[in-house]
Amino acid sequence: MHKLKRTLFKKYVILKWQFNDVKEKLNNNVEVKDNLPIQLKSIKLWKLLLKDSDSIISCSMINKTRQIEKDNMLVIMIPLNEMDYAMTIMDVDEYKSCLYEIRFHNKSSEYLIELFDTENERRMLLGQTEKRNSINNDLDKLLKKQEDVMKRQKIQPKG
Repeated sequence: MHKLKRTLFKKYVILKWQFNDVKEKLNNNVEVKDNLPIQLKSIKLWKLLLKDSDSIISCSMINKTRQIEKDNMLVIMIPLNEMDYAMTIMDVDEYKSCLYEIRFHNKSSEYLIELFDTENERRMLLGQTEKRNSINNDLDKLLKKQEDVMKRQKIQPKG
């Protein structure tokens, strides 16, 4: 009986050790160093596209996805988890079709998201200012038109 207990205990320890080893390998995400040449180039592309006033930017606050569209290029930042993002770059025209995916970790992804959110806010405020100016100009035109109508009504004799 004592020998059976010892054998079962050994097997239990070996299984536990193997299970922990597999679990550790699965949970041990090897941290890829940020700022590799490809990452640096994609950061530069992201910044240039954000500065370009002809680019179209949009975001979804539900799934935290941000995207920039310019001509035949689409760049999307998609969250992988709480801290990491994947940047997908699609460049498609009649001569080529390219798709790249670059992974960014905490600090780099925070930086890219902050750049995007700042530019998005700036464009939203600019759009609101333009809309207010447009409404103001339209109201000025309507006021002038109505004032002219009222002046004509006062001038014309009542019949």
